[in-house]
Amino acid sequence: MEFHFGLFSVLLLFSAVTALLVALVLFQRLQQRAILWFAMMMMAVAFWAMFYSLELASDSLDAMLFWINFEYIGIGLTPALWIMFVIHYIGKKEWITYKSVMAIFFFPLVVLLLVWTNRWHHFHYESTSVDTSGPFPLLSIVPGPWYHIHTAYFYFLLAMGMFLLVRYYSQSEPIYRKQTRTILIGGLVPWVTNFAYLLGFRPFGHLDLTPYTFIFTSFIIAFGLTRYQLFKVIPFAREKLIDSIREGMVVLDSRQRIVDVNNTFRAFIGDESKPIVGVRINELMTTQYKMHNLIQRQIDGAVEITITRENSESFYEVSVTVLRDEHKNLVGNLLIFWDITNLKKTSDKLRKQTEQLLSLNDLKTRMFSIIAHDLRSPLASLISILNLAQSENLTEVEIKYLLPMLSKNVDSTSALLDNLLHWAMSQQKGEHIQPEQFRLSELVKSETRFFEKKISEKGIQLVKEIPDSAELFADKNMIRMVLRNLLANSIKFCDVGNAITVSSLEEGDFTTVRVKDTGLGMDATVMAQLFVFGKSGRMGTRNEKGTGLGLTLCKDFVEKNGGTIWAESELGKGSTFFFRLRNKSNN
Repeated sequence: MEFHFGLFSVLLLFSAVTALLVALVLFQRLQQRAILWFAMMMMAVAFWAMFYSLELASDSLDAMLFWINFEYIGIGLTPALWIMFVIHYIGKKEWITYKSVMAIFFFPLVVLLLVWTNRWHHFHYESTSVDTSGPFPLLSIVPGPWYHIHTAYFYFLLAMGMFLLVRYYSQSEPIYRKQTRTILIGGLVPWVTNFAYLLGFRPFGHLDLTPYTFIFTSFIIAFGLTRYQLFKVIPFAREKLIDSIREGMVVLDSRQRIVDVNNTFRAFIGDESKPIVGVRINELMTTQYKMHNLIQRQIDGAVEITITRENSESFYEVSVTVLRDEHKNLVGNLLIFWDITNLKKTSDKLRKQTEQLLSLNDLKTRMFSIIAHDLRSPLASLISILNLAQSENLTEVEIKYLLPMLSKNVDSTSALLDNLLHWAMSQQKGEHIQPEQFRLSELVKSETRFFEKKISEKGIQLVKEIPDSAELFADKNMIRMVLRNLLANSIKFCDVGNAITVSSLEEGDFTTVRVKDTGLGMDATVMAQLFVFGKSGRMGTRNEKGTGLGLTLCKDFVEKNGGTIWAESELGKGSTFFFRLRNKSNN
């Protein structure tokens, strides 16, 4: 295969080498994604120019057709690489999906296959020949149907890229306009030349000047690299900056459609691959009414929203900024999403701790009130009686008269101190619960024995209906105090002729214990204050005072063992207290 290099083929070869060198410089110096696509486009152009120069240096039809097969590697890929470069340059990488890339590059592959197999179907070139009427042989072609389809595809991608660049140029800051203008000029010259070729303006009837003009593009880009430092402040850098911030960012147009977002916001909504550009914000976030209302009012402000994802809640403060042009016309909104989940949780934790501290402070105040009132009075009576006894001013008869009262005060004080001790222990942090399996009947037997004297004195009938097989799995000492306080409470409000029944009912893994009496009973007001610390209030049938701790202690101990406690009562007909606990271990 012989070559006859003339002026046109040498210039074209020089154009190819120049384009290749520019591409290599871009690859080495600038590693941004948009630059890499531009460099690949320059390499495709270099292929086009290089093999076209070899076609011009050939003088036979077979040699020309041989080199044109290689030319189409560059011709087919150039528009596809161009549109990929433009999309990345203007910062719309979310448009690049697997399907869109396949669609863009599928067409060049079809073109290559049809060109390489044209001799069998003539679908791309209807006919080819050598024209020797000029100063050197040139390939003459008659376009086939696919040639026109490929031309339409070629110029569609060209026009789309130019449209996107022009729109970006009109909306960009001055610093971006210099480099965008350079790209527009550099890209426009070859495409104008190629368009002229298609319209029939060709030297010697067949010479395509498009590859030659790429040398001009190469010089323009080289000038941009040295003069404007082209690509060093490209939108890609802006995209990296926006995506690197921790706050979510959304830009809306005047119709509240999403035109730009960063990756942080995509992570917030939980689907980073979902196409959301072009979607209205109220369609994407349908339940955020406060945010939508603020956007509708077109005023700057901030609202707090909650996003639920995968059964967990995240909290955000959304800052809404109205965007207007130089004529004060509305152009859109900027939304900044600040993740305040940790702040919210910390705030809630501090609020709960504050409430706990206030509750503890109130508890301490009431505790001292109980100690001051219910503990001081019987002790004062005891001291007075002892002082009188020591002074020998009391007769033996008077002492015997006062002893029951003294015993009653001592019993009341003992019960109060016992409950205070257990309550204080229950409020200690890190209190250790020691559950064990024990027989309920034995516990009831020992606790009722503790109250035998009081039951006898008040003439109360005691009924025990606890099966020998009944068991509980809980902290035995805690349940002992629960049962003791419930029995003491029933005895307090019963008198001669009343009855107290202690029974149990087994239901699967749980057993319900019931302490029922036929005493005074309670109205709705008293029922509402049950299990509330310090709410003793009522006197017993023989003026017995409550400690204000018993039922509260019962509730605390039952719940700490994983159970529940409640009561039923009717004034004048008695009361029933229930507590329900497991009768066997979970393990």
